Amino acid sequence: MASGHAALDELFQTKDYTDYKWINPKEIIVSQWARMKCMFGCGEYGNNASCPPNV
Repeated sequence: MASGHAALDELFQTKDYTDYKWINPKEIIVSQWARMKCMFGCGEYGNNASCPPNV
């Protein structure tokens, strides 16, 4: 994957984090109902980079 992973791999090893796997974000499928649940069930909708509609 990306070359930036080497630095993160090193950091993870220093913290003894061994149970992880690099994945391609394009392979993650999020159902439309999850976006709707956030839109109508969460007061933080649209405020975080890791939440809809940003993802």
